Formats: sequence, C-alpha cells, structure tokens
Amino acid sequence: MTPALLLLAVLASGPAEPAAPPGDPRTTVVLHEICASQLDRRDLTLYANGTIRLREGPVGGERLVLHEIGHDELEAIRRHLEDLDLGSAESAVGAPVGDWVLQCRLEVVERDGTPHSLRFGDFDTGGLVLADLRRVVASLLESARKQALSAEIPASYVPVAGDRLERNDGNVYEVVGPTSDGKAIELRGVDQPISIFIERSQLRIEFRRVVESGEAR
Repeated sequence: MTPALLLLAVLASGPAEPAAPPGDPRTTVVLHEICASQLDRRDLTLYANGTIRLREGPVGGERLVLHEIGHDELEAIRRHLEDLDLGSAESAVGAPVGDWVLQCRLEVVERDGTPHSLRFGDFDTGGLVLADLRRVVASLLESARKQALSAEIPASYVPVAGDRLERNDGNVYEVVGPTSDGKAIELRGVDQPISIFIERSQLRIEFRRVVESGEAR
C-alpha cells in the first residue's frame, strides 16, 4: 500500500470502539479524533466513563497513554458538546498540505448514539463550531499529555541548534532551529536523511532525552 493510500485508510477508519449506546461506558465513545501524516499519527478517544486514550507519535513508534477525568469534568464536556449545533458544523478545506501536516477526522457521538463527523487539516481554521470542538480536543490532549511527559527532559528545556535528542523510537535527531512562525522546531535525523517538525509543546512527548548539547560540541 502506498503512503497516500495508507493515510487515507487511517483517516477513513471509524471510532476505536463501537459507539452505539446504551452500553458499557468503558467502550462507549463520546469523542474520537484521528490525525495522520506520512510521518506522525495521533489517535484520541474520550469514553463515557471518563477515560481518555491517546496514542501519539511517529508512525510505528506511537506511545499509548491512558488518563481518567472525573465525573463532573466529563459531564461538563458532554453538556458543552450538547450545546453546540453539531448539525451545522462543516469540514474545513484549503489549508497547507505536506508530508508533515496532519490531516484529521473528528467524530462526536451524542448520548442517543447519533454521530457527527468532520474532516480538517491541522492548520485549517474552519467555522465556529469546528473551532469550539478543536478547543475541547486540545483540552483533552493537554490532560493526557501531562501523563506522558519525559522525566529526563526538564520542563524548562529550550532547544538549541545542534542539540541531539533521542526520540521514543530510539532514533536520534539534531535540532536545526525553530520554524518561521516559532510554533515548531525543525530537527534533522542523525542516522536517517530526514527532517521533521515538532510543535514545541510536544518535544517532551516525542523525545525521551537529550543525548548531547549543541553548546557543548
């Protein structure tokens, strides 16, 4: 299967678990987002019992994180989703594309089992409802990612050109520098002829340790 067909197959896949209530809240999906590029993949699911399941990272080297939120927080999220006019939400198109740009599919399931599906690129803006949904997803991602931060890379770490970091899959990358907008860091493979772009907030998720400081070389 070609990379393009593989990406389409990933995004076409449905929720991680059947979403038809009534059923076990441990397998009843409230929200499911899956995003993929040729290089990275992110799969986030919120279940009706408050479990957040996040699988994220380089293709073939994703890290699985499970996190629980309380009943009150879960109900607040569900009520917020119910207040949105999901039927009017539109998919977004027209944002930049490329091997490193995530393309996403988001599905929200109402309490009666009615699903609402949207597609968008990671840099798309979309309408107000989609923007609101993406804020909900961002909050869930933040909660889950706090469980996956590298203990060996301090929160105060600022990447410097020449720093070498070991990714969770064992490959080592050297920091090239920030992107023009300052939101991401470009890194180049030490043993592989590949460049990747990682959001600053994800460095301690994607990478486990600093192998060598650029300032020391």
